Amino acid sequence: VVPSSLIPVWIRAIPASAGPLCAASRQPRMVAMVAAAPVVVLDGHDENITKAAFAKDGVHMLTASRDGTAKVWSTKSGECVNTFNGHIAGVLSASFSPDGCHVVTGSFDLTAKIWEVATGRCLLTLEGHNFAVNFAEFAPKTALTAMVVTASDDRTAKIWSSDTGKCLLTLDGHTDSVTAATFSPDGMKVLTASCDHTARLWDAKSGECLVTLQGHIGGLLSAAFSPDGACAVTASYDLMAKLWCTKTGSCLRTLKGHSLAVTTAVFARDGGEVFTASQDGAVKVWSTISGVCVSTVEACSAIDRWSAISPDGAMLLASKGHSGWLHSLRSCESEASLSTNFGAHLLIASCDGAVGKFSALGERSASPALGFASLDTVPVLAM
Repeated sequence: VVPSSLIPVWIRAIPASAGPLCAASRQPRMVAMVAAAPVVVLDGHDENITKAAFAKDGVHMLTASRDGTAKVWSTKSGECVNTFNGHIAGVLSASFSPDGCHVVTGSFDLTAKIWEVATGRCLLTLEGHNFAVNFAEFAPKTALTAMVVTASDDRTAKIWSSDTGKCLLTLDGHTDSVTAATFSPDGMKVLTASCDHTARLWDAKSGECLVTLQGHIGGLLSAAFSPDGACAVTASYDLMAKLWCTKTGSCLRTLKGHSLAVTTAVFARDGGEVFTASQDGAVKVWSTISGVCVSTVEACSAIDRWSAISPDGAMLLASKGHSGWLHSLRSCESEASLSTNFGAHLLIASCDGAVGKFSALGERSASPALGFASLDTVPVLAM
């Protein structure tokens, strides 16, 4: 058992009697974080972990690393399913296709690659960017064409055929690095976020810039559509997140309350709330109707480069330097849902390739170490 003096303590609990969170009632659900003590350190990638994701069905998870590889893992057993080797520099982004059968990665080597999950084989290399590819994502199933969108430090985003690897469009208009790009739920539009303080909405067929979202006073770190595509949310270094009308480009709400950069902002699946995560170590839930913060979860350490919410809305994964914390957002215990026998545990995923499993009670678990590295999650929620 780890001495209590070494256990960080952070607890925020909202009474269960407050009921479930919903936009209409604006009542917070119970959320809490508890102290956790280290139990097991798990070896993984050789260098910093840059990004990770769950497949939509939650069966597999994906990690990207500066060691030049991406890895697919079983969320049930923690075993590595496949390793994608082929980039000649660090991998900055990785995401699953909607059916979970393919992965797209973006790299410092100026390329994106499409891989087959079952075999680990590289199917296509997308070449055309002049600087690092910061982000890569597949179009949704609803899109008329199989596509991938990439975002780059060369100030552009590109749309590619995921069947042929041909560049279909270059979205040129930002004046600084493009940090993220995502398709609308119907696949007809693309939303980009940039260090130039703006987000832009583009026609995915013509490449025309439809509207520019202006109002942030710092670079943007993420952008996401609402489930119906009518709204967007952006997160910025300026300590704020903003809600936007995607038709007019007008700012609907400014979500203020974080004390450091907001790294991630995503809608709940029903569109009634927005989750934000910040370098100040807090995760906040906001009503999209009022813009009021209805719940806050305080993490033990600040959130650094990446954070997201699991597909079932139950967990947050956040990083700080060489550490990442997987928190429960639904119970008063920190937990990891990577194995059926984990119980009340917190997972710490280290950017240096190590992962620690933590007991909320500070007790050593008899569970064996699993051979995987860091986790992150797809920014889709189910409340």
